[in-house]
Amino acid sequence: MKKKKGTKHAGMLGVGRAWLVSNEEEDPAYGLQSYLLLAHPPLDPGERRVHLALLSTFITGLQDVGELDSKFNKEELNVTWLPVVVGQDSLERAAKKRKPSAWADSGGTADLVSARVLAEVVLGHYDYARAMQLFALANQTGKDGPYVILLEHPLRVPIGEKDPCLVLSMNEFSEPEVKEVFLRYLEVSRDTKRWKPKNARSIFGPLTSGLGTIGAGVMKVGGALRFLNGPP
Repeated sequence: MKKKKGTKHAGMLGVGRAWLVSNEEEDPAYGLQSYLLLAHPPLDPGERRVHLALLSTFITGLQDVGELDSKFNKEELNVTWLPVVVGQDSLERAAKKRKPSAWADSGGTADLVSARVLAEVVLGHYDYARAMQLFALANQTGKDGPYVILLEHPLRVPIGEKDPCLVLSMNEFSEPEVKEVFLRYLEVSRDTKRWKPKNARSIFGPLTSGLGTIGAGVMKVGGALRFLNGPP
């Protein structure tokens, strides 16, 4: 199949997911690099529900980036990394062992029931040490996460003063809001022209939709979204 042609960071960018396994590095060929980072294991049942909702959305709401590689050039894709201590095969085996009935005659990870079980396994195998390293490289404390961080290159060295970076803290949002906000954020952030404070409205609008009153939505997103470095 012939891959589609496109301009880096254009509106037709695809968004895919990938596991960032311990001791492995990101593929730098992708046009944008996103990270779904948890600061620590959930501290209470409410936080656990938010973490599981976010992980379930990562699994069901994003296509495996390997499947997108045949349709797009890598520089046209935004890959969203999730740090884990073991790979996908090990995660799925553990999920099937934990609740075999959830996987019987299911659609695999795309099935909502099996995805929820897999999300629970992923939460137990999340690489918090790697996440803290990434927080430090992005100059974030990690205290009010989960975070979704977007850059134009892999986060392997501390971000420089001219490296544009967009950060969204998911701590501001409730369990029902997490799914829509996470997916909308990745969608509207595909164009890096929006990664500037002066263009904040182009991100605020889609993210505030469905968050109650306009004022409440703006306050939530305003407290969660950060523009780091790059042009004003």
